[in-house]
Amino acid sequence: MFLEYGVLAAFIAALSFASNSIVLRRGVLSGYVYSGTMISILTGVPTYLLFSFLTGEYVYLYSVPFGYLVLFVLVGLLHFAIGRYLYYLSVHYSGTIVSMPIMASGQIIAAYLGIIILSEVITVYKIIGLLLTTIGFISFLRIGEGVKIVRKSILLSSTAALIFAVTTLIIRYGLTIAKLPILGVFISYATALPVYLSLLSRRSIRDEFLNMNRYIFSYLVISALLVNLGQLFKYIALNIAEVSIVGPIISTEIILNLIFSALINRRYEIVNYKTILGSIAIFLGIVAIVI
Repeated sequence: MFLEYGVLAAFIAALSFASNSIVLRRGVLSGYVYSGTMISILTGVPTYLLFSFLTGEYVYLYSVPFGYLVLFVLVGLLHFAIGRYLYYLSVHYSGTIVSMPIMASGQIIAAYLGIIILSEVITVYKIIGLLLTTIGFISFLRIGEGVKIVRKSILLSSTAALIFAVTTLIIRYGLTIAKLPILGVFISYATALPVYLSLLSRRSIRDEFLNMNRYIFSYLVISALLVNLGQLFKYIALNIAEVSIVGPIISTEIILNLIFSALINRRYEIVNYKTILGSIAIFLGIVAIVI
């Protein structure tokens, strides 16, 4: 029963991430990549601090093991300071239907590594599910073949995927040291914040951040709230369930993103038979994994 809560938290994270991508695409369509990342970090720090007070995890801030602290500081630098910016930049170049499948493949890499490195439990159904999900991702990756504009986006999102795969494992391992998921995500965000604040010393970045119109600002704020909600439930899920279960479930954000894009952002995205076939493969893979 406890595992089911982890599965539910992972699905909520996937829904939040997919919703974020739809709104984010509108916000970074004409630029504002730094601003989008900055706003997500700025809103995340007080949000997670509040949740740490509500759950009582804040009392452990000065007594957590040193190893736990180091791991989540590392996640802050890799995932939020570098990885998130790269993914947002990728979305700016080519949209979410091209960028998200590549980025989300990091979850599948994490699932494989979770079995190999963390010695997580492996079953026949889990193997079948991982293979089906991988086939689905390959189908999505083929969308950008022959399209020059997406080449840079593919490189950026591929780099982000590798970073996210590594940080997912670090998060899972860190939560085995101390089961404090909300405190962990707060530490990670608080680590990334000074990095982005320091970049405001550059006039071009400062002008971009301070001269946003209300239309762009509203999209980026909504996007920030959604991605922060997703991260909250991702950390909770990893506190309960194994990476090889959580990773593929969160990757259903691709299917949700496909649906949302077709309904809301059709003029900005690519929807074809490859995305449909990929969605079916991923869905079947997820079903196999959670059996």
